[in-house]
Amino acid sequence: MDIVEMTARELKAAMVAKDLSPVEVTEAFIAQTEQADPEINTFTVTCFDEAREDAKAAEVRFDSDDAPRLLKGLPLAVKDLSLTKGMRTTFGSLIYADYVPDRDDLVVQFVRDAGAVIIGKTHTTEFGAGNNTTNRVFSPTVNPFDHARTSGRSSACSPRRWPDIIRWTR
Repeated sequence: MDIVEMTARELKAAMVAKDLSPVEVTEAFIAQTEQADPEINTFTVTCFDEAREDAKAAEVRFDSDDAPRLLKGLPLAVKDLSLTKGMRTTFGSLIYADYVPDRDDLVVQFVRDAGAVIIGKTHTTEFGAGNNTTNRVFSPTVNPFDHARTSGRSSACSPRRWPDIIRWTR
């Protein structure tokens, strides 16, 4: 099975069994994002270099005796509604078009502490209000099955939609 089609549970089990490494998993999701996103426009910001470093650190932690972390080594995208330290956060609004926070929202800190590897931020409507992924900062996310349509809803481009996007790009 292709790495990007595996569930989080399957990925974690494969990493624990050392059938896959956090670096391999992260690289697979980065490659898929680089291939699919130019057409679909799901991501507003990517942080692939940082993700690669975090994946390497997660790989080292798999070999150590540190406390288990629920999301250790799993790639994750954060909605552009959450503050991410050092990473552009626009809330889909021109008011915050160039805003780079100096701290993480609590939920982002929780997933980082749980060992997630953040690969970027996903599109949203302005302040999460609305029924499509159109805002004045970024061009809209398109429906992976019909580019004449938007993907719809503010959470349409969340990671749970990646399997649809992945299938569309094959």
